Amino acid sequence: MSVADGTRKLKVGVMLPQMDGMQGPGVRRWSEVADMARTAEDVGLDSVWVVDHLLYEMVGENEPRGCWEAWSFLSALAAVTSKVELGTLVLAGTAPYLADMALEFAPRDYFLIAVLGLLLVSTLSGKSLARGIFSVALGAAIGLVGLDMVTATPRLTMGNMQLMGGIHYVVVMIGLFGVAEAFYQLHNLNKVPVKQKVDKIIPPLKMVLKFLPLSVRTAIIGVVVGALPG
Repeated sequence: MSVADGTRKLKVGVMLPQMDGMQGPGVRRWSEVADMARTAEDVGLDSVWVVDHLLYEMVGENEPRGCWEAWSFLSALAAVTSKVELGTLVLAGTAPYLADMALEFAPRDYFLIAVLGLLLVSTLSGKSLARGIFSVALGAAIGLVGLDMVTATPRLTMGNMQLMGGIHYVVVMIGLFGVAEAFYQLHNLNKVPVKQKVDKIIPPLKMVLKFLPLSVRTAIIGVVVGALPG
């Protein structure tokens, strides 16, 4: 139960098995795991957790074991439950602290993050500084379209009601990607296409370990920036 000083109440949950030999011998069938989730909900548990690992290295085994992919697993669990909270175990332990940190951000911090983003774009433009400056200016102009968040004044809407909500960045990214690819294909119409045979989707463990530090760094940056409201 929550107390008068504002502390959070204690929540109790269960972690579901996702791999061969986890919490008992044999591969857990989906029907068994779904029954576990329903039972956890029926008895009044607050949460059901899964882990977001791709591989498990068990003690005494030479080869790592794979497990069910976490996000598809959570989507399936959401279809068979209605009240219990779902999430990954790491996220359940760290999200409250990330939320508290995000609420401490002041307007000056958002401004500095925006300036850092503009500087990174211009820095990563390579040898052509003009392209970097143009891309930053274009992105800033597109971001200005819509209602001002403070004064609700229309900016660059040209009297069009459809632009009052602004231009979503996903639409811009997909559109620019499609236009760039179209121009590239038109420029290379006479080239012979290169046929490639894709026979292995999962990268080898050596490559995963090579890029693991980079993945960890970018994941931490993405989690911190993504936790910021707005």
